[in-house]
Amino acid sequence: TWFGAVDRVVAISHFVRERLEEASFRNVEVIYSGVNDHGPRPPLAGPPRIGFAGRLVPEKGGDVLLRACHLLHGEFPHLLLDVVGDGPDLSSVRALARELGLTDCVTFHGKQSQPDMEQILQHAWVQAIPSVWEEPFGLVAVEAAMRGTAAVVSSAGGLAEIVVHGETGLHATIRPEPLAAALKAFLEDPAVAERAGAAGRRNALARFPLERNVDRF
Repeated sequence: TWFGAVDRVVAISHFVRERLEEASFRNVEVIYSGVNDHGPRPPLAGPPRIGFAGRLVPEKGGDVLLRACHLLHGEFPHLLLDVVGDGPDLSSVRALARELGLTDCVTFHGKQSQPDMEQILQHAWVQAIPSVWEEPFGLVAVEAAMRGTAAVVSSAGGLAEIVVHGETGLHATIRPEPLAAALKAFLEDPAVAERAGAAGRRNALARFPLERNVDRF
């Protein structure tokens, strides 16, 4: 139906373009989504802290993140996790946090406005985006980078195009053990988190400003 109806198809990532081309779409252009620059976060302080933002649904990997935090908690007894978002899995992830003994570690903030979410997540040493499905893109990874926050993301899908592995964050296989190991790299040394966050912000300013997105269109 659509093949002869449009002159150009815009994909949100190279990952999506490849999938469209596999389905015989042609003339596919990639235009990444952009975000406004709200300025950098303040310098890191306080106990090591992980941020998560997203809908609480199975494909976002919230349960994997909690199990990774359980593995980290012995080494980082003051570890904090801020979960911003709502969804059908809220009650089950709350129950899992209790089961894993993480009630003093995890704060569930619910759904927040964009400014309030930024206010909460600006304190994170690292943002976890542990999607267990292949994200088409991953705007929360761009928002974290623009804020200057290092990120650990799934190595599958469009997320891997946003985070430069070993420079602005890390790609990880989304299972508790490898996810915990990747997060640990930033939690054990705030200087490492600061460097990756600063590199992420430079990358975001170069590749993902909203003005660039509009100009490309």
